[in-house]
Amino acid sequence: MKYFFILFCILLFYGQSASAGPVLSKMSKYEDNDSIRIFMAFNELPRFEKKVHSKRIDIVLKDTKIGQDAVFFTEDDKIVKILTEQHRDSAIVSLFFRYIPQKVDVSVNAEDSLVIDLLLGNRFTRSYQDLSTRLQGVTLLKRETDDFSNPLITSKYAHDWKTFFSDYETGVSITAPVKIYIPSFPIIRLLPPGKEENIELITEEGLLLAKKEKWEDLVGLLKNLLASTTDIEEKKLLALTYGEALLQFGNYEGAYKQLYLLSTTYTREQVGILASYLLSILMATNDDPYSANFHLRNLQSKIRTDHPLASYHALSLAETSLATGHLENMKRSLDRDDIAYPDEIAYLRELRQADMYYAEDKSIKAYVAYQLALKNVEVEEHPYSLNGLCSTLYDQKLFQDSAVCYEKLGEMVPDRNQLAMIYFRENMARLHASEDSDQLINNFGRVEDTFPGTEGAFRAALKKNDLRYLTNKKWSKTAMRYYNALGEKSNYRRVSEESLFKEALLYNFTGDTQKCIELTMSVLRNFRSGPLRESAQALLIQILPDVLQRLVDEGKYMEALALARQNRQLFINNWIDINLLAGLGHSYQQLGIYDEALRIYLYLTEIANAGEREVYFLSLTEIAYEKGAYNLVEEYAAQYGFYYPNGQHHDTILFRRIKALYANDQIDKAISLLPETLPDMVEFKLLASLLYFNQNRYQEVVSILMNIWQQQALLPEKHTFILAESLFRIGRNDESEAFFAKVSTDEQFQDFSLYRLAEISKQKGNSGDALEKISQISENTNNNLWKRYADKELLYNQIISSL
Repeated sequence: MKYFFILFCILLFYGQSASAGPVLSKMSKYEDNDSIRIFMAFNELPRFEKKVHSKRIDIVLKDTKIGQDAVFFTEDDKIVKILTEQHRDSAIVSLFFRYIPQKVDVSVNAEDSLVIDLLLGNRFTRSYQDLSTRLQGVTLLKRETDDFSNPLITSKYAHDWKTFFSDYETGVSITAPVKIYIPSFPIIRLLPPGKEENIELITEEGLLLAKKEKWEDLVGLLKNLLASTTDIEEKKLLALTYGEALLQFGNYEGAYKQLYLLSTTYTREQVGILASYLLSILMATNDDPYSANFHLRNLQSKIRTDHPLASYHALSLAETSLATGHLENMKRSLDRDDIAYPDEIAYLRELRQADMYYAEDKSIKAYVAYQLALKNVEVEEHPYSLNGLCSTLYDQKLFQDSAVCYEKLGEMVPDRNQLAMIYFRENMARLHASEDSDQLINNFGRVEDTFPGTEGAFRAALKKNDLRYLTNKKWSKTAMRYYNALGEKSNYRRVSEESLFKEALLYNFTGDTQKCIELTMSVLRNFRSGPLRESAQALLIQILPDVLQRLVDEGKYMEALALARQNRQLFINNWIDINLLAGLGHSYQQLGIYDEALRIYLYLTEIANAGEREVYFLSLTEIAYEKGAYNLVEEYAAQYGFYYPNGQHHDTILFRRIKALYANDQIDKAISLLPETLPDMVEFKLLASLLYFNQNRYQEVVSILMNIWQQQALLPEKHTFILAESLFRIGRNDESEAFFAKVSTDEQFQDFSLYRLAEISKQKGNSGDALEKISQISENTNNNLWKRYADKELLYNQIISSL
């Protein structure tokens, strides 16, 4: 028994050890100038997660323990602290950095190790995570697919702007009155219990007068009947009929008094209800549909579904709702299925259904409904419906029928403003029907002259100018003036907007893109919600890049930047090519606004793809150097080296990096970056010679500069001087003498060169020539130290000579 217990414990211990999971045993690092690679070694690879918190990076190792003898690399000025924590079954390794890392990647290698690749930051690293706001509007987002919100893509005119003059037209708004239905005379025929028998009260003579619509005579007849009737019930019916006859006659005041008196006296009786209904009809037919609609809605509670007025009331409520624009109320009235419409008004219900579709801007439904209604109704008797029919015919491109329809409508509408628009629309239909252009120009001109000051007249003038431009190539300049005048004179925003935009298009056609942009921006600024906003944006998107590029090429940087900022929304929406931002960055650079230039190019490196991004580092390093931010030059150059170790601009950017280090007096680091074989760039070689000269490595200086001299027979003065000095230092005095002589008249190197030439003359035993060189220093130098030296040397020689 004891044996089995011991064996069980051994197996249990072995099982626990075998399932212990991954153990972190070592962390080491490999460090370069700007990057660090950290290796984390395990007995087996764990599952892991990376969490970046500004200057801290947490590596969460799932189901992992940290070994008791785990070895970690030493903290330094880059990774300032390493902390480990065992949290439940996971181990957390936290790395703290002095500066926020620019890039962190964690990967797995084949040796049970995690590899953390870090691109280090420094105190000059910019954080441009929210560059959209920092660029103050001159930004864009990088998209890989077509953006169908881009007006240039969606515009149907951008492929050929001339089609805008022939194809574009804004919707028209023509108002025609709603003809309110008045029930057939007499309304007492609907009253129970007598209904049709009630008509006998009017007499045959009265019915004949009503049939001939001799309402004035009928009013007199009914007045006499009322006076001669003693039966109270008959008197009520005749009084109602009298009020109805006054309504039909058009005597508003008389009808109102009579019907109002009946409606208030017999409120609960059927006579009072019918009088109240007719009173509503009286209001509606006398241009007060709002009061009529209100009265009809109040009357609704007294008219149940079985009431003889139910269908008439529903129709009247629908018509007054249409006249007042209450389409929901109209729909509820027309959709009622609890009442039956008599033949007398059933056709009107169909017509009002079509009217409702038209009012709701459901053109196809309205067209079909009108076609059905036309079988039973003379639509010409209903101005609102005829207007709707004309419009739907126009929408269905039945232009010839639409033109005839509008011609009929013009005979029914008395309002001057509406007439102008009706005749304008009639001629537009004729234009689409391809009628004679010259005749139509005259027709539009007639509308313009007949209805001056109306919207229809201005639109007719606009279209007349379009036709002249399209049919006469010589009309272009005159057309510009007309569009300009129409835009200024018109009180109608849509006319002004269209005129201004068409003027802009003509300037674009003539090549005056600057004026075109000015006018197009005016359209966008003054008509922010106008129908041409998208077209104006499309035109700007199309021509703005070339204009901006031309301004940059001409050195008009401030104008280019001002124009770009005024149109910043186009950049924000990514509707203009990314490369244009580079031109704007160049403009900032030329103006010496280096911070803004850097922001633009940094943003471009954030959003551009790898192929586009490389070239932007050239500008970044150049701008940073011009700004005097030498540490930034090194940072951007280091980033370029990391991302593009074999990049096509490697030599140029390395040159700038070394040049910045030299300017920052970091000679050792600059020399450490020099490649073994110098690039075939004269500037690079000249820079290398300066670095070597600063470290007294004269042989390398001579090797580089003599090679350049032999190829070009020309060196800058500074390099001629250091070549001369380097030759002197390595004992090649004859060659040195020739190069010192070349710079002996240069103000910067004159004193030292004469001094060296004097030394060389002494070494050759030519003391006289040496003294002559010293005298030249004394006579010509502006440097007190050199003068004192030369004077002492001359005095010394005089003393020696006198001994």
